[in-house]
Amino acid sequence: MPTADPTAHGAGAPTVPPPYRVVDHIVGHLADEVGVRHLFGVHGANIEDVFDAVFRAGRIEAVLAKHEFSAAAMADGYHRAGNRLAVVAATSGGGALNLVPALGEAYASRVPVLALVGQPPRASEGRGAFQDQSGLGGSVDAGAVFSGVSRFCARVESAEAAEKLLPLAVQAALGEPRGPAVLLLPKDVQQATAALRPARLPAVGAPGPTGGETGGETGGETGGETTRGREPADCAGPAADALEQARRAGAPVLVVAGAEVVRSDARRELARFVTALGAWVTVEPDAKDAFDNHDPRLSAWPGSSATPACGTAWSGRRCASWSAPGSPRRPRPGWRTPCRDGRWSA
Repeated sequence: MPTADPTAHGAGAPTVPPPYRVVDHIVGHLADEVGVRHLFGVHGANIEDVFDAVFRAGRIEAVLAKHEFSAAAMADGYHRAGNRLAVVAATSGGGALNLVPALGEAYASRVPVLALVGQPPRASEGRGAFQDQSGLGGSVDAGAVFSGVSRFCARVESAEAAEKLLPLAVQAALGEPRGPAVLLLPKDVQQATAALRPARLPAVGAPGPTGGETGGETGGETGGETTRGREPADCAGPAADALEQARRAGAPVLVVAGAEVVRSDARRELARFVTALGAWVTVEPDAKDAFDNHDPRLSAWPGSSATPACGTAWSGRRCASWSAPGSPRRPRPGWRTPCRDGRWSA
């Protein structure tokens, strides 16, 4: 009897590598160039290829939620806790629309979230496709919906466009002002196998643009550098003069910490600064974790939701130091004018 070729099937058979698809390029770029380690989302027909690429790559952990709003809120909190670019993935239709309120909050709070939103194949757009959001044939226009809650929104129409638009979306999310970026990904484009350049493997231990240990060449372009390793900034100028005057006069100082303290992971620097000044601290609403909430020097936060304790802290200070741009500067009605002498704001 003829014997079977042992290499024809089973362990001895040569393995053919799977095709390199657009979704593989997206996942590889985010993992190797940007330092993404987690992706939040909800599975669905028009986004399943992204989750498949995440599983194949093995370098990003998918965190599945039961609702798209929850997934996007988790991504938002993930950035606030770890200062990395947050990524959320959802399918088209109602799943995509469920992202909107969470992305709106991220937009208002300047939290960088990259949303990968699946769409039906291009050939079926405007022709009654399931969950069509192309804006054609009377369907919902996803681009118009997401443009209002994002710094960047683009529909990816080809594999070549994906290679160009992905770094632009990351740059927009991490640039100033930070915020969500949205890529609308038709299913056939996700599966396309055009000759894309595989993502460059990072140098081990190289700092990435999100503060993680990656090797991204785009770190300087995305605006995501952290405070670690920086030389101390020159403190000369009006701010230092005002603080010196307050110190000499024995006047108390109130430091108002903004959200940039959290985004830059500068909590320790803030604590040392406050200790050196012997100052009180208040925080803006989006920076409630910028300073130890149990520290007796914390005087709640300013703005329309401020507590009377914060108003009391404001009223007696001769110098206020604002630690970040965009902090609320309008006191609650009824407060006395704060920081009458030597006030400095930046």
